[in-house]
Amino acid sequence: ALPISAQADRLFEILKAGDAAGARQAVDRLLDGGASVADICDRLFAPVLYRIGELWSNGEISIADEHRASRIVEGLLERAASSRGKPGPRLGSVVVAAPAGDKHALPAQMAATGLAAEGFVVHFLGADLPVAEITRMAADVDADVVALSCCVAERDGLAAAIAASDDLGIPVLVGGNGIGSAEAQQLGAAAYAGSIAEAQSIARELVRERASRAS
Repeated sequence: ALPISAQADRLFEILKAGDAAGARQAVDRLLDGGASVADICDRLFAPVLYRIGELWSNGEISIADEHRASRIVEGLLERAASSRGKPGPRLGSVVVAAPAGDKHALPAQMAATGLAAEGFVVHFLGADLPVAEITRMAADVDADVVALSCCVAERDGLAAAIAASDDLGIPVLVGGNGIGSAEAQQLGAAAYAGSIAEAQSIARELVRERASRAS
């Protein structure tokens, strides 16, 4: 079987052509071959979607082409999530969203899928979520962690969501290509993840720390 990095070129062409069935077959083969959800998100979907986005920003494909590719990947994430749920006790509860001002749902969905595959109970709220809705859900489900995706330059929504979660005593994990580790921590985030694999291990750590403080 081809390594995931080689499969990325293939998936890029498949998504550009809008071939949903072909994309499904490619991802199913990888999952059947033992690839993890984190591998598929970090080494396949993220680089391929970045390349598709570049084509759109260079005027080489239409916004409809770009949206079609994104919708296909959303479906593949749902498929990966349903095939990769971990049996056994849950690790903890995580609320995942992109805060107000950030309309990019797909990176947040990747984080949600990766965390669910790792064994967390995940409450995925989508994109452009008002702060009050994020914190209401976090309080309602007694979340251990709030995970926020940031793919824009605007910081007001993110900063407000971090502060409000902090007020509830819930640590915030930030990720996304719109922000780096130092800035996320300056804004008050408990941690930053540069990949889905990192988000999985850091979320475990945050849950452990919170449990030890509570005991």
